[in-house]
Amino acid sequence: SAEASLAEMKSMLATFRRDAVRNGRRAAISEARTAEREAIAKAAAWSADASKFVAEAERRRQEANTAFNTSLAAMAAVETWRSKWPLEEINRGIASSQAANASASEMHVIAVAVERT
Repeated sequence: SAEASLAEMKSMLATFRRDAVRNGRRAAISEARTAEREAIAKAAAWSADASKFVAEAERRRQEANTAFNTSLAAMAAVETWRSKWPLEEINRGIASSQAANASASEMHVIAVAVERT
């Protein structure tokens, strides 16, 4: 009968709707799980990168501190040595070198003259 066929069609439509809803939920859940896995993987990669950057920054900070401390120690050593430098002797040595340099051309002329005789 037509009424039985209509009832059967309505039942089939209801079954199709339930199946469609169920399949839609499964697909949505699957996509959500995939997106979650991808987000977790990205977050782990970013966390690893951040850890590397922090470690590199710490290494560079330690290097800078070491260089700074070395510079301070060198400056202190220079100040200590400066007081021990014999400035008068250094200045006399410089003056003597300048005088020798100034008279070098005269000495050369005299040496050439002596060799010719």
